[in-house]
Amino acid sequence: MENHNKKKIYLLLDTSSSMIGEPIEAIKQSIKVMIAEWQEVKANIEISVIVYATIARECVRNMPLQQFSLPHLILGGLSFFEKACHLLYQCLEKEKQTNEVLVFLFTDGNITKNNIINIQQNDIFKKVTWIVCGAGAEADISGFEKMTKHILILNTLTYGEFQRFL
Repeated sequence: MENHNKKKIYLLLDTSSSMIGEPIEAIKQSIKVMIAEWQEVKANIEISVIVYATIARECVRNMPLQQFSLPHLILGGLSFFEKACHLLYQCLEKEKQTNEVLVFLFTDGNITKNNIINIQQNDIFKKVTWIVCGAGAEADISGFEKMTKHILILNTLTYGEFQRFL
């Protein structure tokens, strides 16, 4: 089954100090599975990666699925999700594309009420599909349920779960 609709995928990766150890390993393994699942169905995808901790930066931009590999991740600092959202907003605004955009947020938790309100009230963010991926046994993603109905726990994923978002 070949998918001809081009999708734009953003991976937002929490690289703060709390991600050291099991959470970041869960993310790396899950992204390998994600890419394999999408390659299996020959998905027409471009992937961008935004990493965030004390600062946010885009480290991969519009990479075709067939060429994608996860960049080396440097961990440390505090988690500032709002900085990742600001950068994501700038990227989406520049591209003028919000339909067919999926945003996979990989984190061990922590979202503030203000972050949720800002996402719910942002016209661009309302148009994208958010998928929150809880990383690590201690992941607390309960607050994200107010932001999206798409919540995945990386430690309990089964093969094929990433395909369903295409």
